[in-house]
Amino acid sequence: KKHLPKMVALKRARDLYRLRATPKWADKKLIQAKYEEAARLTRETGILHHVDHIEPLRGKDVCGLHVHQNLKPVPALDNLRKSNNRVEGL
Repeated sequence: KKHLPKMVALKRARDLYRLRATPKWADKKLIQAKYEEAARLTRETGILHHVDHIEPLRGKDVCGLHVHQNLKPVPALDNLRKSNNRVEGL
């Protein structure tokens, strides 16, 4: 509970960054489909899945966009292990 304000602030900052990384031409229905696919995979496999940005939104050398072409469902542990890095084959 004592860390809740900090966690809320971090989530808001992350959400704002994602919003700024979403171009006006992005297909929001296709983006939503990626999140729905991750939820389906979680239900079907029993393994929590996240939606990963292939090119991180805040990478060291390159920054990706929040568009459906840059998103893919992956097991949550794989996504957490890679953190904010680009990993080939994930």
